[in-house]
Amino acid sequence: MSESEHQPEQTPSESTASPLFGQILQFLDNAGLEYDILEPGRGLRVAMELDNARYNTMFLLGESNFIALTTHTFRAPKSKRTRILDILNRINYDLAFGNFELDNDDGEVRFRVGYPHQKNVFPTEFVGPFVFMGFGMMNRFWPVIQAVCWTNISAEQALKDALDQQRNEENQQEEFNTGDE
Repeated sequence: MSESEHQPEQTPSESTASPLFGQILQFLDNAGLEYDILEPGRGLRVAMELDNARYNTMFLLGESNFIALTTHTFRAPKSKRTRILDILNRINYDLAFGNFELDNDDGEVRFRVGYPHQKNVFPTEFVGPFVFMGFGMMNRFWPVIQAVCWTNISAEQALKDALDQQRNEENQQEEFNTGDE
């Protein structure tokens, strides 16, 4: 992808005015990911198609923090928002980093993760996990959120089923890896 696709009508110094923003751009370029610069040196958007859906992440650089908001085009119907809030709350309870949110005005579900900064730089080893965390979390829990929205399953049961399935997959992978020794 050419430089002009990333930074239309901008010089490199305009789009990378911040070292932190520059780190994210370099990571995305190295990973071969396409992005749109929303505001030079302050915001960009990345889309990614994964197993369960296509997601968008906006990266927003503030004075003291860097935030990633991962969304989907889905909007929860007003009649389902209480159920969606219940499942998001249950998912959030055990998360170590980031959180799911529901915009009660328009029904947008998003995953938010942030990084406070003082020197406007990430430790290099944080860049990849920061970029991919929202995509991974949305993809992991999207089927659960949709099940709660569109079926009669309870939030508690949907999350239990998803976590049980994940544990089974991890155990199968561990058995497979152990069998190779």
